[in-house]
Amino acid sequence: MAGKFKARISDVLSLETLDKDIAPDLFKLIEDNRTYLREWLPWLDANTRLEDTIQFIDSIQPNKRDDGGFVCGVFIEGELKGMCGFHEVNSLNHSVSIGYWLSQNAHGKGYITQSVEFLINYAFEEIQLNKVLVFVAQRNLKSRAVCERLGLHNEGVERQGEFLYDKYVDLVRYSVLNSEWCKNGNKSTNG
Repeated sequence: MAGKFKARISDVLSLETLDKDIAPDLFKLIEDNRTYLREWLPWLDANTRLEDTIQFIDSIQPNKRDDGGFVCGVFIEGELKGMCGFHEVNSLNHSVSIGYWLSQNAHGKGYITQSVEFLINYAFEEIQLNKVLVFVAQRNLKSRAVCERLGLHNEGVERQGEFLYDKYVDLVRYSVLNSEWCKNGNKSTNG
């Protein structure tokens, strides 16, 4: 993918790649939610200045990635409320993992579930992948609920799979195969 990407998911929800102009908004969103997000996201201590956010946005530009993946801002009624996107696409195994987070005040309304569903459809339809993975901290019940609502398979627990500040946490590995997703009628009409 080259250039700007924008997908309208619903009347109020859209995903779009970010440019440096949005850095102050993203940095403020992180700052306003730092305590809330810190429970599950290990990168917060590396993003403590606006310059860190600018560098992050620069690093996720689609033209800087040759693996076909991308990361988007989650916009609700035009306001940036979180992030959702692909980690590195594994071209050898035709798979990708998805990561996501949302501000505390936007939780519980189905926005991340809709965003992840769109990305799964995109992975299968546009990038022609075989498998989508999501790794979630075992005790992160809200994030696990997203995977379970979408019908992803729980493949098991990776013990101490992530170092989260001062401790290791176990990760649940969720997945869905292209054949399963399409068979269950989840193919997107949004793409």
